[in-house]
Amino acid sequence: MVTTRGHSDFWRTTSYGFVRDGGHALLHHFPQGSATEVTFLADFDRLYDQVGLMVRVDAETWIKAGVEMR
Repeated sequence: MVTTRGHSDFWRTTSYGFVRDGGHALLHHFPQGSATEVTFLADFDRLYDQVGLMVRVDAETWIKAGVEMR
């Protein structure tokens, strides 16, 4: 289980110049050439609550995918 503080996220230079590298993550080593399958159990109760998967190399090299409460 991961519980975050407010206004934390990972974003990289959006169209309006927004950069944020202060989110929370449950980290695990991911060897090159491997694959992963994930299942999420999310209890969304606030606008913009989200859950997803992030593959991170460093602060400028990463990809994330997920779902968000709207």
